[in-house]
Amino acid sequence: MGTLLANTIAFQPSFDVLLTSSQPRGEQIMASGQNDASVLLIRAEDAAGFAISSIKVGDPFNVVADYQVGSNVMQVVKDVTLMVSINNITQLKAVFKKDKTDPLTAVQKLTPYKSTITLAVPANWMADEGDILDIKATFKVVAGVLSDFSTAVAAPVVVET
Repeated sequence: MGTLLANTIAFQPSFDVLLTSSQPRGEQIMASGQNDASVLLIRAEDAAGFAISSIKVGDPFNVVADYQVGSNVMQVVKDVTLMVSINNITQLKAVFKKDKTDPLTAVQKLTPYKSTITLAVPANWMADEGDILDIKATFKVVAGVLSDFSTAVAAPVVVET
């Protein structure tokens, strides 16, 4: 009986296994196939185009999304929209929300279309030193009468003075 109990416990999933099966922030959740589109990664960047993990209060920055549109979707694509919300998770306050739509031209391709879309966050947003900004995005592709949505979360950004 003791051997049976030991074998049962040995085959239970461990906490480490459960942690490794989840996707970390800022990483691709699901790759696009030829019949869909998705945002692959979003990040905060400074004006020079470098990824940032901290930013001074009120300084302007960009939210950049890498995306991919499958080859079949590209045949009837109309546009892509990036919907960004930035929340101060330390104070539980909304900091910024904006959408940006870019038109795309339908083309017949054998390979996926890959590109980026950039949304500028203007200066003068408010937060306190040490606050953590949470950047989330919804990505929408309109192709013919269909729409395809995906989401992504950027790595947290710390506010400094």
